[in-house]
Amino acid sequence: MDRFLVCRPRYMGDILLTTPLLRYLKENVKNCFVTYLVEDRYKDILVGNPCVDDILIIPKGLKQTLDFWKEIRKMNYSAAIDLFCNPRTAIIFKGLKAKKKIGYDVGLRGCVYDSKIKVSSDPSAIISHLSAVKNLEMEIKEYRTEFHFMDYEKEKLVSSEIKDKIRNRFVVGLYPGASWQSKIWHIDNFVELGRNLAETGVIILILYGINDKNLAEYLKLEVGENAIMAPETNIRALAVYLSICNLVIGNDCGPMHLSVAVGTTTWAIFGAEDPSIWFPYSEPHEALAADAECRPCNKTYCKKTICLDNLKADSIIMKFKEKFCNQ
Repeated sequence: MDRFLVCRPRYMGDILLTTPLLRYLKENVKNCFVTYLVEDRYKDILVGNPCVDDILIIPKGLKQTLDFWKEIRKMNYSAAIDLFCNPRTAIIFKGLKAKKKIGYDVGLRGCVYDSKIKVSSDPSAIISHLSAVKNLEMEIKEYRTEFHFMDYEKEKLVSSEIKDKIRNRFVVGLYPGASWQSKIWHIDNFVELGRNLAETGVIILILYGINDKNLAEYLKLEVGENAIMAPETNIRALAVYLSICNLVIGNDCGPMHLSVAVGTTTWAIFGAEDPSIWFPYSEPHEALAADAECRPCNKTYCKKTICLDNLKADSIIMKFKEKFCNQ
């Protein structure tokens, strides 16, 4: 049996962007066994994925990492693919027994990998990851990301109150948070967007992460009775709430990728980063970005955020009406 190890320890969006590669391994190598190496906080992204046979958690702390390193050295892999290639994962891969160690040619640690990933001229993050498949001489056919639910989750993880409120209604999910300041569209823009969307008769479902609750509460207060605020969620529950929306509009962040992966039409607001790399999706999904000479800058913090300020709520409202209100 061929055994593969795939490593992308973090983050939500980055891990979801590796799921096409997992599918290709399963489709091209009969009866192969795929192990995914990931940090504990992100393992739930992979739970239930039929293309992942085992999940290994990268431990915290030096002693735990050394013990883990000793254990993983006992395994023999047909190929080990490092899609992160930071010093920590390079150390882990250094000790692996694998016929092929595949990774990016990054600095001194690039010498760990005997098969270097040749980055495609296509900037897409998915294409970049799938370049590792080319090192295994496999045919690439499809670029769809995926997330898999357990049978009970869609029924059990949404409250009865929210189910009643959204029944037979068009639901627009708004996600006003993000991990980088340079990715956050001003909350007053979300307020304007939410109020105007509500006037069309839709229900607004406000979604958020643990660090975005204040933004979500403000948005709920300002949009009013036509807005519902979801409860605090983990990754699995957030995926369910995203899946019950007809459309999700939010900042460039992990939940944006999760929304696409669960099959919900997603409009992603881009500021500092380049959507040709980080939004490699086709219709009905769409990247929303305004012109600015300085973008993409890839900065995590920006005093001016001209790129975001140039994107106006009324342009998104007009787009929504054109696509959904004239049908």
